[in-house]
Amino acid sequence: MTHRDANQDEKTRRFVALLGAHDRRLFGYILALVSNYADAEELAQKTRLRLWEQFDEYDVEKDFGAWARTIAHYLILAYRKSHVDRIQLSDEALEAIAARMGADEQIDDWQWALQECLGRLNESKRQVLLRYYSTGETLREIATQTGRSFDAVRHSVLRTRLALADCVSRVLRREGL
Repeated sequence: MTHRDANQDEKTRRFVALLGAHDRRLFGYILALVSNYADAEELAQKTRLRLWEQFDEYDVEKDFGAWARTIAHYLILAYRKSHVDRIQLSDEALEAIAARMGADEQIDDWQWALQECLGRLNESKRQVLLRYYSTGETLREIATQTGRSFDAVRHSVLRTRLALADCVSRVLRREGL
């Protein structure tokens, strides 16, 4: 084995170890911002490939997870531009989620499962939850602005919360956590 081969093997081992340690959270980040599971899987694969292609540029003194999310973020922005016909989170919501996830390097298993489950929700349910929990709007305000009754919005939030709790439990059991 040549010196070059040994260096390449070491580079590959380092990359695989770092990606392995961050891959699940990276996928959760992508899924939270894209919301379509199949598209999130495709973007995650593109991100992994881009990470490998740019691994020589990675500064080992920096956090690999933050670097990976930055690369994913740019791929997500390109994806959003090419999928303008789909219903999407607003840029402000996208940035808020990205900032929130990027700020907390230690997303625990429950939070990861919650992000995965939020990504599975349809857009209208996710929007109501975001408005209620992120902006502090009251259920009455949301009902008025959406043209729905207060009870309909209240029941929707309650049902969605129960569905999320069930989903999180299933995901955690599936992952053995």
